[in-house]
Amino acid sequence: MSEPEEMSREELIAVVRRQAGQISVQAGQLAAADRRISAQAGQLGELMEANEALAAKLGRLEHLLSRNSGNSSNPSSKDDEPGKTPPPEKKRRATGAGRGKGK
Repeated sequence: MSEPEEMSREELIAVVRRQAGQISVQAGQLAAADRRISAQAGQLGELMEANEALAAKLGRLEHLLSRNSGNSSNPSSKDDEPGKTPPPEKKRRATGAGRGKGK
């Protein structure tokens, strides 16, 4: 490309028009990027709130699971409260096998 001082008026006008078109396209792209960034910022805020709520819920559940008579001063009768793991079920013998009932 020639130096601007060496260009004719018509050539300079063509260059300016071409640059104005490029600027217009870039401005449209920037506006679209700004809209995407704004939408993503809103989504990020929602995700952060959900993450905080889930972290609080997880902390509460971990606390409930960690509390039982084996590792606290609670009596074993409190082990069946909500959030506690149930005691293991007793296995029953199959009927008809082994010894009979007593009196």
